[in-house]
Amino acid sequence: MQTSALSLQQILTVANTSRDLKADFLQVLADHIGLQDQNAKAQVVSILHSKLLQTAADIESLPVDDHMKKHLQNQLTPFNGILNLAQIHLSIGDAKRNFLKSDNVVALTNVHLALTGHVVAGSVDRFEAESLAEQFRAVAGRIKNEDMPVSLKNSLLKRTLKMASILEHYYAFGPDNLQEELEGLVGAMVVSPPPQSSKVAKLYKELAALSVAGLVILTTVDASLGKVVSITENAAKLVEYVDEVGPKS
Repeated sequence: MQTSALSLQQILTVANTSRDLKADFLQVLADHIGLQDQNAKAQVVSILHSKLLQTAADIESLPVDDHMKKHLQNQLTPFNGILNLAQIHLSIGDAKRNFLKSDNVVALTNVHLALTGHVVAGSVDRFEAESLAEQFRAVAGRIKNEDMPVSLKNSLLKRTLKMASILEHYYAFGPDNLQEELEGLVGAMVVSPPPQSSKVAKLYKELAALSVAGLVILTTVDASLGKVVSITENAAKLVEYVDEVGPKS
């Protein structure tokens, strides 16, 4: 079972097991989960903050006495330098001498075990997620060669690759990032539909279908369809539009 503590441990283990001691802590994590834009490090900080705060909140919700809660919260104390931003700019080597000590990372297992059965985070089928990620990457490769406005091409390429990264490393990103990127991808296509009888129409239809598949994965984690209904509606409109004006087979 996935918990917030396990997700946090999985992320930190990536850095903890890095052998490049001079490498930047945030950059190592950004590279691992496929973040490549200029805000990559800031996104990593946001992910770490979210996991730490969620883990702390999950501990407080446990049906245990205050003494046990305090004990579990103490397992998060070594990572205060991440929350207050004091230690996020360290190299891997310096981080390992501070909050990233193996004992600190392993201690998160205790929190995970305590949360298991009480506060469980939604998880996705790894095979399905990785398979869909491969399909998004394949489409991204085709986008590079399509004849379309540069701004649109860059937007679709960025979002398609980000979708692949989220699906491959769902434990780090979680449902909110998946939903946000799905909405952004479908929204970008709806705002700039393909020209009539364009070869790009087929690409749009494929992206729309992949987005719906991403929505299916999302709703297995969070069945609250109300907040993602716009994705379904926009994807359906896009497929209908492409079927009407796209190239005939």
